[in-house]
Amino acid sequence: MFGGSYGGFMTNLALSRTNRFAAGVSYATISGLDTWSLQTDHWESVDWDSGGPPWEIPDYYRSHSPMTRVADIHAPLLILHGEQDYRCAVGEADQLFGALRKLKHTVELVRYPGGSHAFAHIGPPSHRLDFLQRVVDWFHRYL
Repeated sequence: MFGGSYGGFMTNLALSRTNRFAAGVSYATISGLDTWSLQTDHWESVDWDSGGPPWEIPDYYRSHSPMTRVADIHAPLLILHGEQDYRCAVGEADQLFGALRKLKHTVELVRYPGGSHAFAHIGPPSHRLDFLQRVVDWFHRYL
């Protein structure tokens, strides 16, 4: 399973709800809808899409967050994130990584200094090459 931004969120969510996937890569990711909704530069659309802010409908945010079922993520997960991402704050990657490490699950986190939300596509060539090589290596290792 592989995805970035909303695709990263969906990767995390899918890995938390099924053991169907052998490995995952999540980049520019979202791990908690409640935490993300309070940090993103797109907060209006989060409230609209979700039906309200997290303090009004906490059960919705909890039930739709990968962090709620983080203990159920067993596939090895590679998390890649730009440190200057204002769409999906790097804290989203950090909290997912921290939880999986505490659970002693297979996880790696790579933070790209100065990287924006689109670090993998329009960032410095060194970031783009590193990103691609890590993704290929991860799937070669676990598939």
